[in-house]
Amino acid sequence: MSDAKYVFIDYENIQPDNLEVLQGQDCLIKIFLSGNRARVPLEMVKALQVFGPAVEYVQMLGTGPNALDFHIAYYLGRLSISQPMARFFVVSKDAGFDPLIQHLNLHGVRCRRVVTICQICQPEEELGLSGVGHALTLGALMNLGCRKVMDAAYSASELAAWSSTLL
Repeated sequence: MSDAKYVFIDYENIQPDNLEVLQGQDCLIKIFLSGNRARVPLEMVKALQVFGPAVEYVQMLGTGPNALDFHIAYYLGRLSISQPMARFFVVSKDAGFDPLIQHLNLHGVRCRRVVTICQICQPEEELGLSGVGHALTLGALMNLGCRKVMDAAYSASELAAWSSTLL
């Protein structure tokens, strides 16, 4: 699943009720549960059953400030290395994720924070996230292992044109 969508739900922060919009999409869903909010309502369990093995529950063992956020950050980092072409969505109202997500994007990891499941289906242009800039293009090239290209002298427009065929 190299071009998959990974949906990380910060269940401590937000409890989505419209998961059906993800049906038919190539996505893997990870529900992050904390000690403070470890129980999932039956309605949500039923809504998630249609995704079968594409759903995983990640239960934290301990508690602490931002502990769940660190778990999400760990999985983002780990999966962005093993799945460099994947797209990542953090479903959370917690703007504390934004600096991490900006850093990931600068290094070629396609990631964004959304506050509703419906936003995952919206094109990036509608959310004002297109044209992240040449740092994303350069980061994506580095993430794909194109070190030789990075050492050469190419114009930004040449790199953007070439990388658009990869992304």
